[in-house]
Amino acid sequence: MKKSDFTKILVFVLWLLSFIFYGQNGKKLNIDSLKKVIATAKYDTTKINSLCVLANELRRKQLDEALERLSEAIKLSEKINYKSGLGKAYRIKGIILKEKENPEIILGLYRNSLKNYTEAKDEKGLSEINTSLANYYRDQGNLDSAFYFYDVAEIISVKSKDSVRLAAIYHDKGAAYSKMFDFATATLFYLRSLDISVKIKDKIFEANCLNSLGGVYYNQKNYKKAEEYILKVITLRTELNQQAEIGKALGNLAKLYARTQRLAQAFEAYDRAENIFINLKDSAGYISIKVQQLPLYDKLNESEKVIDIGTKLAPFVSALKPANYISLHLGLAKAYRHLKKNDLALKELNMAMVVADKINNADALMHGYDEMYRVYQAKNDYKNAFIYLEQYSILKDSSLNAESAKQIAEMDTKYQTEKRKLEIKTLNTEKSLQDAELTRKNEEAKRRNFQLLVFALGFLIALGLSVIIYRNLQKNKRYSRIIEAQKEEVERQKIEVMHQKEVVEEKNKEITDSITYALRIQSAILPPVNYVKEYLPESFIFYQPKDIVAGDFYWMHVFGEKIFIAAADSTGHGVPGALVSVVCANALNRTVNEFGVKETGKILDKTRELVIETFAKSVSDVKDGMDISFMSIDKSRKEVCWSGANSPLWYIFNNEVTELKGDKQPIGKSDDVKPFTTQTIKYQTNTVFYLFTDGYADQFGGDRGKKFKYKQLETLLLNINNKPLSQQESELKNVFNKWKGELEQVDDVCIIGIKL
Repeated sequence: MKKSDFTKILVFVLWLLSFIFYGQNGKKLNIDSLKKVIATAKYDTTKINSLCVLANELRRKQLDEALERLSEAIKLSEKINYKSGLGKAYRIKGIILKEKENPEIILGLYRNSLKNYTEAKDEKGLSEINTSLANYYRDQGNLDSAFYFYDVAEIISVKSKDSVRLAAIYHDKGAAYSKMFDFATATLFYLRSLDISVKIKDKIFEANCLNSLGGVYYNQKNYKKAEEYILKVITLRTELNQQAEIGKALGNLAKLYARTQRLAQAFEAYDRAENIFINLKDSAGYISIKVQQLPLYDKLNESEKVIDIGTKLAPFVSALKPANYISLHLGLAKAYRHLKKNDLALKELNMAMVVADKINNADALMHGYDEMYRVYQAKNDYKNAFIYLEQYSILKDSSLNAESAKQIAEMDTKYQTEKRKLEIKTLNTEKSLQDAELTRKNEEAKRRNFQLLVFALGFLIALGLSVIIYRNLQKNKRYSRIIEAQKEEVERQKIEVMHQKEVVEEKNKEITDSITYALRIQSAILPPVNYVKEYLPESFIFYQPKDIVAGDFYWMHVFGEKIFIAAADSTGHGVPGALVSVVCANALNRTVNEFGVKETGKILDKTRELVIETFAKSVSDVKDGMDISFMSIDKSRKEVCWSGANSPLWYIFNNEVTELKGDKQPIGKSDDVKPFTTQTIKYQTNTVFYLFTDGYADQFGGDRGKKFKYKQLETLLLNINNKPLSQQESELKNVFNKWKGELEQVDDVCIIGIKL
């Protein structure tokens, strides 16, 4: 046998295996074998088909390589004008990017695939791409277009007697009807798909159909039937040794148990699913199962457990489907609200709502607005509470109106059906009467009796129809009254919230005026920038409080040849933080001026003593204090002495960052009190020193709503350290605000830069 013939046969076998045997033994297609075929293939069409199969296999965990293989297939197909290859490559690329890219980009790929399959007159390819287009429009909510493309795909598959494709089309049609809440029709199509799967002995697709039937019965709240089908799925997946699919089915079973209040069985099913994904080393499956468990702990009022699990999952869940991401952050928000940690709840809600809005998930948005309203109400922020209550009410009204319209349409359909039946019966009766009149003129008495019977029957049917119509009308009126009552309740709540809003706005004005005055007091402890520039001309102070007043502050004192300067972070922010900062700044001033201490470590020791002494006068046990990065500069000796409380010092010379680590204890009460360390260094000219608090590194933002972190701050300072100090301050501010975007600032920010 020639090498080229062997290659073609191997590609065919691998292609067949990808549809028939994939999953029966729980293993992936042999990717190494595919790569070997691609490397040795003599015919370009063989290589293109193999590249498409390989890309489809790589798409789950090696997205970038999958896209590279498809680009290679497209380029080679264009070179040899292989239309079927182009159609296949564009279709698979659209499927891969479906959840990653803008819908218009996906539609463009599918249209390109359709064009090439049409030019190639490839019936199998045309059936596949028409199904993909139908699924695209189904997911976009354009069901008219979806059913058009399903019908086209069905006609092609019937014509070519392609049972495999027909099973897939009927299954996807069922999903479309399920999306329309027409569960009866959805069940019909799923059963058609199941029947074909059984006939062609495709057990993998049979399991998919059973799974979908379980889902459609679950949506109809027929939990007994749903459980029956899910158990069938688990049995069949076990027979096929599809461990990952067994894990997913167990997750569905656990969800059903939770819905029917069988919590012990739900936890047991989730534990079985977890163990499967752990053994498979399938992190995505494991995370998905853990996210699904969160509502169970919420049912048990274990908010701390929700937060413990949720915060561990948060760094990884963004890689999963948007629904898992939204569910996680909504669950965390609810848990934080129960624990009265409203700021953290708002942060989680903002992250969930961004994704929900992006994918236009109305149900998630409605739950998010409701949670926003509850959080702001708990914060006594009635202005924002009113805004989100209004948004929730709008979505709720839309949902009720849609459901009401659906019910009215169903009743109208039943009425029209009964009406048509009556018309048919009436026509049949008239025909019978005419025949009787022509053939049985001598049986007048019988005819009269027959007419009377027909009249009575017609009257009863009309009466029954009238009762049905009357009951439906009454039901519509009842729905209307319910909707109207809900609207009146919303209006009443709006009026109440508006009144509360006016009261709160007046109180807010008084509070804001007081806080603004407090700012003038706090500003007195901050050295003027001109004073700092007088002694440190090449310096900047980037200071951006979270609120009007701040817990962060900067401090400076000049004694002889020594310049003392510090960046400090008091406990809390806003008004509480500002009060603590005044106490801490006063303690620093007394230590240097009143007690004459001049060594940085001893200054921090004495400051801690004074802070503890101040708060010890309180009736309650106050554990407030501050973290600080404290430096003294002796320009004549080119010497810097530094001490830190839970804060570091960075300095850059010749584009190399050096870090001095502070003592791991605060200025305040702590369990293990030790003297603060004084670290002394000789510096070179053009060394830049940076003192800072943790607010910049801890800010959430960016594309994924994550922390900025110290590593990124270090890279930023390395990139800008050779620029003038005023320009460094501007760049730090611009980067921070761009990173933060629309998210709330989480803490006060203070960074001091000094070039010596």
